[in-house]
Amino acid sequence: MRRKPRGWLSVVSIFITLTLVFLVSDADNGDYVDDPARIFAAFAELDLDLEGAVRMRASPLPPSTPPPEAPWRLIQEVVDGDSIKLNDGETVRLLGIDAPETGVNRKLNDDLRKMSISVRDRDLVALGRESAMFARRIAGDRRCWLEYEREKTDQYGRTLAYVHLEDGTILNEVMLRGGYAKVYLSQSFTYKKRYVVFQKEAQFRKRGLWRDGATR
Repeated sequence: MRRKPRGWLSVVSIFITLTLVFLVSDADNGDYVDDPARIFAAFAELDLDLEGAVRMRASPLPPSTPPPEAPWRLIQEVVDGDSIKLNDGETVRLLGIDAPETGVNRKLNDDLRKMSISVRDRDLVALGRESAMFARRIAGDRRCWLEYEREKTDQYGRTLAYVHLEDGTILNEVMLRGGYAKVYLSQSFTYKKRYVVFQKEAQFRKRGLWRDGATR
């Protein structure tokens, strides 16, 4: 059997190498999506997995008044679109929802890596900061009481809860209905089906970050 000349193999190797370099370069300098509504839509799809869909069930209505064992608390700081800090230093992660990050961190990088479109980190952060501003307008310096599920803390030690404000609204729901957060479908929680309806309504009506030209 005759061997092919080494020169021919070298030419093929060079061609393959140059092709890979071109593809990597093209990916690094490719076209980024900068439309905020499309970015948020891609962000909202991150948790649309089969497991999350299977766990969805009919949602009961949340309580309208606090139980005797639930004291009124004071919101000292709205950290971002899905977390607050109370005046006693306790940090609360809003159960069942997820908002874009307000700064560059590991979660932001994970979100960007999983998204189906190319997005600059600053564009997703801009959506996160707008979400946080909306939450501050709604909940800043307000009294609240907390409703829990079976699992009361997350892996970072933050309290997981629904935040009921003194006017009867629930901050978790306000963020979804206003279009400034998505449903955290990979998480199991009581009001999942209810929250999916809120998200779909906000998306259909182009509220908040779903609107055309958001953050512009």
